[in-house]
Amino acid sequence: IEPLTKVIGQERAVSALNFALEIHDSGYNIFVTGSYGTGRTTIVTDLLNTNAKKQDVPYDLAFVYNFQSPDEPICLNIPSGKAHVLKKDMQRLISNVMSDIQNTFESKTYLVRRNELTELYDTQKQDLFDNLDNEARKLNIQIKSSNMGYITIPLVKGKAMESDEFQNLATEEQNQITKNINYIQKRIQEVARQVTQINRTLEDKVEKLNEEAARFIVDNHFATLIDKYEKNKEIIKYLNAAAEDIIVNINENIISDNNNPKDQALDALPYKLNKYQINVLIDNARQKGAPVVYESNPNYRNLFGQIEKKAYQGFTYTDFTMIKAGSILKANGGYLMIDAEQLLKHPFAYEALKRTLRSKTLRIEDYSEMLGYTGIASLKPEPVPLSIKVILIGQAYHYRYLNNYDEEFRKIFKVRADFDTEVKEDRSSVKKYCQFISRVVHEEKLLHFDQTAIAAVIEYGSRIADHQHRLSIRFGEIVKIIRESSFWAKKRKKKLVSAKDVFYAIDKHIARHDLVEEKIQDSILENTLNVDVKGFK
Repeated sequence: IEPLTKVIGQERAVSALNFALEIHDSGYNIFVTGSYGTGRTTIVTDLLNTNAKKQDVPYDLAFVYNFQSPDEPICLNIPSGKAHVLKKDMQRLISNVMSDIQNTFESKTYLVRRNELTELYDTQKQDLFDNLDNEARKLNIQIKSSNMGYITIPLVKGKAMESDEFQNLATEEQNQITKNINYIQKRIQEVARQVTQINRTLEDKVEKLNEEAARFIVDNHFATLIDKYEKNKEIIKYLNAAAEDIIVNINENIISDNNNPKDQALDALPYKLNKYQINVLIDNARQKGAPVVYESNPNYRNLFGQIEKKAYQGFTYTDFTMIKAGSILKANGGYLMIDAEQLLKHPFAYEALKRTLRSKTLRIEDYSEMLGYTGIASLKPEPVPLSIKVILIGQAYHYRYLNNYDEEFRKIFKVRADFDTEVKEDRSSVKKYCQFISRVVHEEKLLHFDQTAIAAVIEYGSRIADHQHRLSIRFGEIVKIIRESSFWAKKRKKKLVSAKDVFYAIDKHIARHDLVEEKIQDSILENTLNVDVKGFK
């Protein structure tokens, strides 16, 4: 018998599922209802996988540093399978750029040009100091430098005048010396301002020299990568921003002073932020068709992702490389299945899911901030556009409760797929029952069933349906009997499962679960419990 490839007796549910999968309007997410054991999760998964294979593979997703607003990382949509390629390209590019810039700054050509600039402006400063010193000596004043600045000392015959000598001078002479000292001190201030301006000019010239040297290298290296990704405007925009940032911050990127306390403090940190790294959240390189994801533990972090933090010496830190994806992002462009009961158990998860489906965007937020556990400023990643179909799987009472008391629910989950527990017994359903037994036997590599065993399983299906002309399609119960029948047949060293094995498996199954029934029967036989069967009630 060929294994079953179709669904038994769930035409209503399958029709609803196909309708919801084919319509792409907003709000046509699915709520699947039905008893445990009806095969609802398996059937839904098979339908989703079949439908997903016909669709395109969604884009990869990565977060990168925002050079304009560092607290708001940028989301990049990258063609499927290319995210890790871009990441490796960027790592290799940055390594080569930094190495070439370092070599350039150590080259003789660069050092000669920088020394020429330094000597030129040092000469200007020395000329200012020489002129000031000559001007002071003409007025018999000596200028000495100290930790506190410059000191002016009056001279007598080329030697420093003592305090007693100054006191013994005539008042007119004292006034003249004081006047000369005040004049020279003003000139010192003027020269100091000029020197400061010269130093600033030198710094600007050196920075311009560094930027010119860096720009030549950066432009040459980035040109190749920009040509490679010229069709993706988001990537090109990011590459241009990264190139400009390297050039503008060339001194920070390449030149560091080991004696500078700031640089020493940065080196002592447990990590150093690499602004040019690419954090790949979703890589669809091995994906065939649209993704189908089942989230078994739908708490907030598992669904929506998180921003991780690390602790170091009493403080916490984070950056864009610590952004992690949740199941919603993993299923973006495809389908996400969630257990409704588990979803409703987790705080914030259900409300956040509705908000996300309404806005068609996902915001990865710090969960601890939502709980009020921390006041530390965190990242605010760029919202991610969503194209996703969500399938909630639950019981009928879950659906009734949400449908009756949550108005937003009716707008977001517009399709209900209700799974039945029984099917009418006819030639078609009996044939599919036989094929179902064949499927279980082949998938789980059980002993094959003979005709009598198959008839016994069908009879059991009718018994648990509690109807002569109907068969139960609570396949969880049927599969248990199929497995256990094969087990007992193996124990008896049989090559085929017979009706005897099926009946024995059923009896054993009942025996494991009828302790309460047995106790009640004993109470009746012992006259402890009397049952009134006379008259009318």
